[in-house]
Amino acid sequence: MDAPACGRALKYYPNFEEAHLGLASVLLIEHDPELALPHLHKAIALNPENQVSWYRLLQVERALGNVQEQQKALREFQRLQSQDASRKQAARELFPP
Repeated sequence: MDAPACGRALKYYPNFEEAHLGLASVLLIEHDPELALPHLHKAIALNPENQVSWYRLLQVERALGNVQEQQKALREFQRLQSQDASRKQAARELFPP
């Protein structure tokens, strides 16, 4: 999704998580992390389990020079990855190939 499409989507659907995430990604690519930050916060508020949102947040915090916030986002991203890996391992044990 490009920035104008994300903006239009958010105009009509302000709780559209993927549009917030997409717009934040475009803004980060366009070197405008300050504008990306509130969209990532909204995406995370809507779905705190989305690993991509946390990864993008750590990228934005790095671009802004917010080391502590970057580290918090990294820890949450890693926690979610570990949780996902544990679930996949449990599924493999329950349902072997």
